[in-house]
Amino acid sequence: MNVELFETALQTDGHEIVIERDGAAGEMRASDRFDLVLLDIQLPKMNGLDVCRSLRARGLRMPIVALSASVLPEEI
Repeated sequence: MNVELFETALQTDGHEIVIERDGAAGEMRASDRFDLVLLDIQLPKMNGLDVCRSLRARGLRMPIVALSASVLPEEI
């Protein structure tokens, strides 16, 4: 499911959505208060695993759901 599908589905259910297209921008934006972070593992500039580690190191404890289009075991 790509970001546009997530955006449409969640907005239809009344959720406010904020989208960042690269890991560095998302990591900086996460200081805002969010109820949930949907995080792509394969982000440009800073991958999703590094974003997750950074958020946790900063003490941010919102739920994070990591997504990946990878299907090969060595890429997961």
